[in-house]
Amino acid sequence: MTYFFTAVLPFDIKQVVAQYRLPQSCGSLSKTTPLCNLHITLGFIGVIPNTDLEKVIAVLDTTPMGSLPLILSDLDLFGRGKNAHRYASLTLVDESGAAGDLRKKVNSSLPEPYTFRTQDVFRPHVTLQTFRTPRPEESPTLEHHQNLFRTQTVKPVRFFVNRFALWTRLKEFQRYVAVWETSEHF
Repeated sequence: MTYFFTAVLPFDIKQVVAQYRLPQSCGSLSKTTPLCNLHITLGFIGVIPNTDLEKVIAVLDTTPMGSLPLILSDLDLFGRGKNAHRYASLTLVDESGAAGDLRKKVNSSLPEPYTFRTQDVFRPHVTLQTFRTPRPEESPTLEHHQNLFRTQTVKPVRFFVNRFALWTRLKEFQRYVAVWETSEHF
């Protein structure tokens, strides 16, 4: 299964974040992330075989983590290659650099080959919707919906996260595999 290192959104922040999802009027062009699955992606790990999962969890159990101050920032589309602009996300500002520091700390603790897959510039984000690749005749409609998404105004909200999780997705099934909670601040 594919795994992500995530921060767990407080429920009141999930409700704020959810209002930026596009309405279901996008029809079959997009899939909205359910409220219960909204989380902050801090790192994409990739596939971890069940035989190595306990080893990865044991490493994360010993990695010091403190609560992160974050700010809801702006809306963006991301993806690469044929999946460019496929994912609609709400990005977060990491003013203190704590999320970047935690990301580096966790990444340097992970055993090879399970280090984070994205080594370039990374911003913590919440994926709100996934757009499917449109048929040629659907492209104008998709671009219209993506522009509607991008042009929403985001009200900055400051908050802390102090719960972190190893998260997985298998088709419709999404869950936290392990959760860590801290009361310490970076």
